[in-house]
Amino acid sequence: AKIIQKMTDKMNKDIQTVPDTRQREAIVTEMLMGVAETGSNLLDSSQHPSWRDLSYKEQMSVATNLLIGLEENAFLLADTVMSKKTVDKEFKNILLSVRILDT
Repeated sequence: AKIIQKMTDKMNKDIQTVPDTRQREAIVTEMLMGVAETGSNLLDSSQHPSWRDLSYKEQMSVATNLLIGLEENAFLLADTVMSKKTVDKEFKNILLSVRILDT
């Protein structure tokens, strides 16, 4: 899950070089969807054996980092979007809703 945070940090820097605002929004939206889908896959019941290999403390750390990564990606999207917008997407194990109210 820490890799998600590193990807977000890199995207935050790299996205500034994309001149077209619509393209920036599309790139960040695609990354957010990818992060949410990855998170959903990690939380799937088929992954329970892997989760059981971790201590409780490690499980909490991974889950926390995953949530922070999702949140940071959502904030990056909010910073990128130039108008009021709502993004809702349902994954198997995650319901994502990002609402940009003011730009």
